Amino acid sequence: MTFNESNMRFQYDDENIYRIEDADIITKIEGCKACEFIALKDDKILVVEAKSSSPKPQSKEDFDQYIADITQKFSDTILLYGAIRMGRHGEISLNDIPKNVREVDVSHIDYCLYLIVHGHQLDWMQPIQDALKQSLRHLLRLWNIPERNVKAINEKSALDKGLIAEVL
Repeated sequence: MTFNESNMRFQYDDENIYRIEDADIITKIEGCKACEFIALKDDKILVVEAKSSSPKPQSKEDFDQYIADITQKFSDTILLYGAIRMGRHGEISLNDIPKNVREVDVSHIDYCLYLIVHGHQLDWMQPIQDALKQSLRHLLRLWNIPERNVKAINEKSALDKGLIAEVL
């Protein structure tokens, strides 16, 4: 599967990616926000949100709202993925998840949360990453996800890590 998002091209095997943001279930749950996708890569579950910009940390109100929105997307995505896998949303929603992503043993695999912001310098990403880790602390503890697995990176780092196929 190949798709473009926030001036970046993503490419994953169809059986290893679930475009949860485009899933029918999202429109049925009022107030639910989702990341772009969940993917299996290198024995990890990646939860990825892509953005084309972010406010500066000095713009406190805008920055805080941005972090809150991203936090909700990560939280809702992980919770909804777990609920669908448990069958809480029926067989149709469960079967919408590609086989490999649906059948992975989530009890023995690391979750990695990636915010990829196109067009940012790498040194601009640290305050975003720090704020995300702080905002996600409760979720990380509940799901036993190490803080080091929360990453805010730019498109160049995403390309180097193989998270994106191309910068547009």
